[in-house]
Amino acid sequence: MDIVAKAMAAVRGRALKVVLPEGEDERILRCAQRLREARLASPALLGPIAKIHALADGLGVRLDGCEVRDPQRDPSLAAYAANIASGRHKMTAGMAERMLRRPLYFAGAMVSAGDAAAMVAGVANPTRRVIEAGMMTIGLAPGISTPSSFFLMIVPASNSTSRTYIFADCALNADPTSAELADIALASADSARTLLDDEPRLDRFERNDRHALLGYASMAIRAACAITP
Repeated sequence: MDIVAKAMAAVRGRALKVVLPEGEDERILRCAQRLREARLASPALLGPIAKIHALADGLGVRLDGCEVRDPQRDPSLAAYAANIASGRHKMTAGMAERMLRRPLYFAGAMVSAGDAAAMVAGVANPTRRVIEAGMMTIGLAPGISTPSSFFLMIVPASNSTSRTYIFADCALNADPTSAELADIALASADSARTLLDDEPRLDRFERNDRHALLGYASMAIRAACAITP
């Protein structure tokens, strides 16, 4: 069983709520239906309720069992705003409420409040906006100070098996310092431990080819390796 099949098996039937803030996108509507029918998650779509149902009807998408919420009028808006504001010294509940009327931020507030297990976004919003919303509402994991991303790479082997790797950071931090590289390595190791159910081994990608990796980057990688355990 490969990593994707294992991940599906781990969540199937648990009715974990996944909030999808881009509820007016056709791809997201179809995704919500598939998640529900495959019993992989209990989707929550965000956006104007009547519009989302009209779009789904027009596409022939069934939203049975999917929650649809409008951040502009949701009865939990004030409670979510108070929760977010309580953790930020310079933010009032009124400021938080105005922020949470935007679907990305409302989705993050749902996760922060424990009303959703995860949020998934990025098909209709740039990555930086999704990260910004997550930082403002959920925040970073304890002990982590640098947001980062990774690619999950499944490499076929000759004996019909495969090896799985996590490559980081491939998108967010173009020129990280040694301290940031160490932070990225630790966060990625923790993600690997959770996803792969195995003790991760950290390695560095470094080549002596001056066209591939030049002085400063090479020194930063060496310093990061010295920092990480």
